[in-house]
Amino acid sequence: MFLVDGYKINSTSISNHIKLFEEKMGKNKPLKVDVEFQSIKVSFGKLDADIVIDYVMCLNFRLDLLGAKELMYDCL
Repeated sequence: MFLVDGYKINSTSISNHIKLFEEKMGKNKPLKVDVEFQSIKVSFGKLDADIVIDYVMCLNFRLDLLGAKELMYDCL
């Protein structure tokens, strides 16, 4: 959907938004983020818009290592 491939994210690059990773794991630890969309609803001609897309986005953060455990999971 976002056409993003190969963007590197680590505990330092995300620390402006989520300081916890750098504080607990140290600098430049590679992270992997899995994004999932749920409960997608598409409406046409409502709320003064041509198309309205309503969804729940879930994020799963973990170290970018084989078999790494989940560090944080949240749905927005």
